[in-house]
Amino acid sequence: MLQPSILVIEDHAAVRSALAALVRIAFPGYAVLESEDAAAGLAAARGHSAVLVIVAATLPDMDGCELVDRLRIADPALDALLISHEPGSGVIPKDRLHRDLLPAIARALALRKRHSH
Repeated sequence: MLQPSILVIEDHAAVRSALAALVRIAFPGYAVLESEDAAAGLAAARGHSAVLVIVAATLPDMDGCELVDRLRIADPALDALLISHEPGSGVIPKDRLHRDLLPAIARALALRKRHSH
């Protein structure tokens, strides 16, 4: 059985690397994958058992919401967190990731575990 994974899809390399490192430390039971754009994210999701994706709301090749919709075609139960420079409903602002991201991930993973039992 594949180790469950969390996929970080972010086009800014420094942000992507920092997010992935933070998630690896906070959630050691999950493989953390990184993708720089929507196409790479779709390919990574196909080959791994992603339970959660952290997606930039704007990517060079696709809108983050559209990407999540496409990912959920293959896995309707996939959880997603959108991150953005622009605040909005259902989006974690990038200037508040240090405060809001890890609790949001923990909530999503806890809900997923609760629903899988």
